[in-house]
Parts: sequence; structure tokens; C-alpha cells
Amino acid sequence: MNIDFNAANSMYLVAKPGGPEGAWVYTPLNVKAPRTGGYLSSHQAFGNAGLFFGIHIYNPVNGNKVDKVGHSLQLCFSNKVDGSYLLGNDEQKEVFNLDIGAAARLYSFLTNKSASLVIVFSRPGMAVRRLTGERLDTSSDGGLTLIAVSGRGGEYNKISMSLSRSDQVNLALHCLGYVRLLYPSLSDTAIGEVLIACGDDFRACAENAPDDHTANPADLPRTADTHRKPVNPNVSKALWAIGNKKWPRRDLAALRKMQETLPPDELQALVDAGNAGDFSAWDSTADRL
Repeated sequence: MNIDFNAANSMYLVAKPGGPEGAWVYTPLNVKAPRTGGYLSSHQAFGNAGLFFGIHIYNPVNGNKVDKVGHSLQLCFSNKVDGSYLLGNDEQKEVFNLDIGAAARLYSFLTNKSASLVIVFSRPGMAVRRLTGERLDTSSDGGLTLIAVSGRGGEYNKISMSLSRSDQVNLALHCLGYVRLLYPSLSDTAIGEVLIACGDDFRACAENAPDDHTANPADLPRTADTHRKPVNPNVSKALWAIGNKKWPRRDLAALRKMQETLPPDELQALVDAGNAGDFSAWDSTADRL
């Protein structure tokens, strides 16, 4: 990754005058196809599946003006079929565009600072997708698997990719490189410390916060239960948000009971299932409580 990050930041991420009618415009990385964009750096990993990742810069075009810029750490998972890697020709490939926060979570996992990884991608009108990570046998080469999951078209799609040590290093360095592009004056050491500090194990993600005026009991003081492991308040809030908006049953009394009595792991499992649109466990849990 031989990149002059100061020069790249100034060239591609800073608008300059000179566009039509005096507009401020950006210099596209891919002049012929600004909207498609290109990669400052990229790497292709091969194993039981294919994983492409790169520092992506693109420019939405407004007429004949390049007056916007977008960027991400892009990951593309593709299948291996009959010994051949489908790569970009895979109709079932899963592409994730990570912002700086998601890149921090991924970096923390890759560098053994987080025990697990779950990043939920949700947009209105689109299926919820997940990027998760599992740490298996850390004594062997690899021992780390990234999993891409989606419910595209109502059908479950999953691609698992086992990463070798070298793949893990390359991906971690691309996390660093992506942040260096945005903050070129910071050192790699400073960026690494920030990424680790921000890459916690929090896994819950509510697609939408409640938009009514129903009070969230997770915000209210509670009597401590010394026999129960403390629950991350964000997980409890996510449970309430999903249950109050997306759960067909919308049983508020059951929601309160779940928040008050269920262990953290079970709460998180319900949040994950709810984000995927599967409320069967919610119904059975409500009936049980």
C-alpha cells in the first residue's frame, strides 16, 4: 500500500473551484466512470470463498458536475463453485460498504481486541444484512472467519470466508489506510489506538428508533438484581425499539418483562432475530414469561 495519503486526500476529497458556473467540484478517481469510482488500494483473498476488499472512492454525478464525493472500505464476498472463484460474476455476491465506525469495529476484531463481530446494515425498504466474525482456533493459521448474511429477495444468503493470517493483516492494514485517507495528518499509531477504542463489542442495532411517545422503560431506574449479569442499556433500548415498531404482536407488557428478566445473550439474540424480521423467538419468549 504505497499511498501518499496527504496528496490523495487533497486530490480526491477536497473540492476546488473550476466547475460549470463557478461551482466547486471534486477530481474523480475514475475519470471515465466517476459514479463507479475506483480503489486507492485493494486486495483479493482466496480460500473456501473469495473476498475482495479495497479503499473505495466514488463521485455521484449531478448533470455534468462532479460536486459530491463518497468513500468507504468496501468488502465483496463471492462464492467458490466447483473449484472456481466467481468473483464479480457471482449473482449471489455480498457487497458491504463500511464507514469509519464499521471499519473501527472490524479492525478491533481483526487485531484480537474484540472477541466477536456483528455489524448490522439496515436501510428502509431493503433487506437487513449482517457482517459477522467468528474466532475459532487461534493457535492455527487463520482461526478467523468472516460471514456475510442477507435476506435478499426474501431468500437467505450466506457466504463464509476463512481468513489466513496474511489476509487478516492485509484487511487490518486497509482499515488503517481508510482512516489515514480521511485523517492523513494522524500517525498509524494514533489511528490504531482510536480504532481499538471505538471498536467495542456492542452488537445491537435497531433499524429505527420509536417515533411515538411511549416511554421506554429501559430509561427508568430499576431495582438491582445481584444474580443477573448487567445488561448493556443500548441492547435493551434496541429491543424496545424493534419490538415497539416491527414486532407484529407489539406486546408492551411482554417487552418490559423481557428487558427486566432475560440475560444479556438472550436479549441480543432477540435483537438480531428482530433485525432479520424473524419474530418466532419473540413470540415463544413472550408466551414463556
